[in-house]
Amino acid sequence: NQRRYTTDYLVELVSSQKIVVEVKHSHKVEEYRDTFDQAKCQAAEADMTFLVSTEKQLQTGDINERVSMLMRYNKACFDGAKSAAIVDAVDNCPQGIALAALREMTGASLPHVLHLVARRRLVLPPPFNLAGDIRIHSIHKFLESDHAIFWVRWIDAKPW
Repeated sequence: NQRRYTTDYLVELVSSQKIVVEVKHSHKVEEYRDTFDQAKCQAAEADMTFLVSTEKQLQTGDINERVSMLMRYNKACFDGAKSAAIVDAVDNCPQGIALAALREMTGASLPHVLHLVARRRLVLPPPFNLAGDIRIHSIHKFLESDHAIFWVRWIDAKPW
């Protein structure tokens, strides 16, 4: 009798990479070790990344607040031409641009920049902070790199 296993999340990234995420209480991880080993193999066969995250990782620091705060800006509305100018300014900086410099150069408000991050037009790498020297990057740079690793850093999950 083989038991059926259903993972908690399947995340599909803009780059089309897929990540299978299992969330377990830390005290249960050992109990599911064999299941996770099998799930990792099945995910790899399907060209997916398998991650296990625990409540300790998800509740560490302010991950919940970071994501909630950012998603708040997803629904905002801003001028399309101004948004395009902000994205163009970042696209022209291959190493990214400091948040303060971007705002000064374009006259962008912080909510407008966060809206573009939430809408996946710009990238704000972890750790998520809003200090003026944090670098904002072009989404194109990250489409060319490993989105799975970037996402893992955001939620502090560990590859199995």
